[in-house]
Amino acid sequence: MYEDRDYLTILEDMMNTTRNDVDKSEGSLLWESLAATAIEFEVLYQALDETLKNAFITTADRENLIKHAETYNLVPYSATYAVVQADFICDEGVSIEIGSRFTYNQIFYTVIEKVNNVKYNLRCEQAGTIGNRNFGQLLPVFSLQGFRSANITALLIPGEEVEETETFRQRVIQAIAGEAFGGNALDYIQEVNAIAGIGDCKIIRCPRGEGSVDVIIVDSNFGVASEELVEQAQEALRPLDKKVPPEIDNCGTGVVPIGHDTIVRSATGVDLKINFQLLFDPGYTYENVKEEVETQFKAYLTDLIKNWGDTNNYEESIQKNYDERFISIQINKIGSILFDIPGIHDYVQGSIKINGSSEDIDLQFDEIPVFKEAVNEE
Repeated sequence: MYEDRDYLTILEDMMNTTRNDVDKSEGSLLWESLAATAIEFEVLYQALDETLKNAFITTADRENLIKHAETYNLVPYSATYAVVQADFICDEGVSIEIGSRFTYNQIFYTVIEKVNNVKYNLRCEQAGTIGNRNFGQLLPVFSLQGFRSANITALLIPGEEVEETETFRQRVIQAIAGEAFGGNALDYIQEVNAIAGIGDCKIIRCPRGEGSVDVIIVDSNFGVASEELVEQAQEALRPLDKKVPPEIDNCGTGVVPIGHDTIVRSATGVDLKINFQLLFDPGYTYENVKEEVETQFKAYLTDLIKNWGDTNNYEESIQKNYDERFISIQINKIGSILFDIPGIHDYVQGSIKINGSSEDIDLQFDEIPVFKEAVNEE
């Protein structure tokens, strides 16, 4: 707002308001005094501009946005810890104690649950996505009698970074607007996305009649959610506690409203194999470009999944039936991706196939693509 109130402009304005019979030349007594004053006024205007910007939620910096949000009992989501599963080989009769610590690639993990005699769940000790990428051999921090080896085999619950400023800002604005209320679709979206490890969701209204809600989720890597993540989400929303008598079921023991029959499930993964026949620039073969091809295909599918759920498509989700909102994998888009990769001159027309078909692939409303293989037909 005060971008034009800089040192030179302020000094010029002050000079113009003084009498013309006074020496205004640079270095004069008047010039020296007003120049020093102009500097202080510029600093003051900058402070005023910063104060005005931080007075509003839409323009406040992160620190002041958090202060505004605290008024509404909202805080940014904290970083969360990845949970992985590992296969252990130990001497007969040996069991790994809960709390035992292991390391892989300078990342530390703590055993939190015994699944069976060979499988254990471990939580990464470092918050964020750093624990999502490690699949390999674990080494004990301290010597363990009877321990032979252990390998991380699955990511159960992805770790997440601290909520980004702009994402938090939009959540605060929605909360103030009061659009999320009483178990409506937006209320469900916000409650589900607040659960650690969930990347997005699709809310299916009344699939089994009035009062029923299906929540379909993907993990924060925008992949198929593990059984553990689904159970965690179900427990938070509407616990399916077998100890609760049927006559008092759906009575608000989770965060969903009383009477809601809410069931959580993961999106179903559909494996994709993509075939094509490429023409290369001189000096290139498929081995030179394969890694980039796979990276670009994965990025394309991830973008599709990011726009599959209701978070980024709320308006569309309330205007269309759930079975009208699905992911479509386009042959032309795959061709465009291939054409833009350095080293690939072109592809043979009609050679691109998805799971053996040269047509676009439309998935079901509760399905997401899972990249498996990209094959160049020699």
